[in-house]
Amino acid sequence: FFFFLNEVQLLLRNTQHIRTSTENVTFEHLDVSSTVRYMASVHIFISVHGAGMTNMFFMNEGSAVVEIIPYPLCNCKSPDYFYGIGGYYHGSAIAQNIKHYPYCVNENDTIWHKKPNDLKPGGKCSWKYLHAVDSVILDPHLFVSLMRNIERDLIASGTILLTRPVISMSPHANG
Repeated sequence: FFFFLNEVQLLLRNTQHIRTSTENVTFEHLDVSSTVRYMASVHIFISVHGAGMTNMFFMNEGSAVVEIIPYPLCNCKSPDYFYGIGGYYHGSAIAQNIKHYPYCVNENDTIWHKKPNDLKPGGKCSWKYLHAVDSVILDPHLFVSLMRNIERDLIASGTILLTRPVISMSPHANG
């Protein structure tokens, strides 16, 4: 569950340089062939860390995935996290030639249904921490900034095309 999701989607629409559509999708209601078709059409897949991230295996090369990682999973010592190299699904994404972008949720933006009492910064990770998270709060401006960087990367690689110029200049402008 995300807080400020509507605000994030509105900011994305109002500041876009490419034609986009955002959808909130849950895969448990889709059959396998529908999931494969859907994911093959997605340029940017955004998901909280979890089993649903495996749907990225159906994406095309050159696409991008944003892995939202709740606190403390970005801050703990764990070989599963590649020691901070870039997220739990980083290696899988790179192996498929999919760009991977971790979005780490800080402690103040993590809402717990039961906060573990043995939680400490830089400690060893445990899956019980992830399962104790109820929801996360996305910082709209920080998240939209990340999305603009992803757009830039996908435009530079030729994966997506601009639908309007980033800078509009009058033909009568001096200079």
